[in-house]
Amino acid sequence: MRTLNARQRRSKKRHLYLKQHGFCALCHTPHPASELILKHRVHRKAGGANTLANLRLICHPCNRHPAA
Repeated sequence: MRTLNARQRRSKKRHLYLKQHGFCALCHTPHPASELILKHRVHRKAGGANTLANLRLICHPCNRHPAA
C-alpha cells in the first residue's frame, strides 16, 4: 500500500477543499484549508485506498473525536 507524497497530498486536499466548499466533512462547519486534515474514510489498515472517493477533510476538533 503506497503512501501519498507531499505533492499528491496537496493536490488531493485542494480538490477536496473545493468539493466540500471549505466545510468539515463531519461537523459541517467552515474552515480555512490550513485547519482541515486529510483523512481516510476506510482506514488504510482496513484496505482503504488513497482515492478521492475514500478521502475527506475534517477539522482538528473532529479529528480528536473517537468517531472520526
